[in-house]
Amino acid sequence: VRTTLNADSCILDSEIVGFKDGNIVPFYEGIQSHDKCELSMRLFDVLYYNGANLLGRPLKERLSILYKVVPEDLIASGFTVSSYEALMSKYDEIVSMGHEGIMVKCLSEGYHPGRRHRSWMKLKKSRDTLDVVLVKANYGSGELGGLYSSFRMAVKHPSKMVLYEIG
Repeated sequence: VRTTLNADSCILDSEIVGFKDGNIVPFYEGIQSHDKCELSMRLFDVLYYNGANLLGRPLKERLSILYKVVPEDLIASGFTVSSYEALMSKYDEIVSMGHEGIMVKCLSEGYHPGRRHRSWMKLKKSRDTLDVVLVKANYGSGELGGLYSSFRMAVKHPSKMVLYEIG
């Protein structure tokens, strides 16, 4: 990637995707598999470019810069929707292709490293279901003020009246 960059300096955000026999390998399977799979990097954001900190700039602007910095075939595919129905239709299409899910991001927001933020969310298909009890939730402050976050869940012992926190 370094030799294909159109920048003197930059910091890029990316993910690694595994492929086997031309099909996407879910990440949790790829890292546990002893069979070799082809790995491919997909870039999806630029945080720093030629001396400029881009964290506070809107995603739409950062994506425009990203397309100038790296070849398009290295950039993760994306799409824009204007309704919930369109979003879920694209989600179903992408999951049917073997992806675990999608990231939903607000084009007008800056980048918020190392923490959850209301400007993005992961939308994934659930793999398993559990009966859990909500035992604690933190009431957010600052940018997350007015929202509950950092939930603590518990499961019941199969034969005793005891709850065990699981995260």
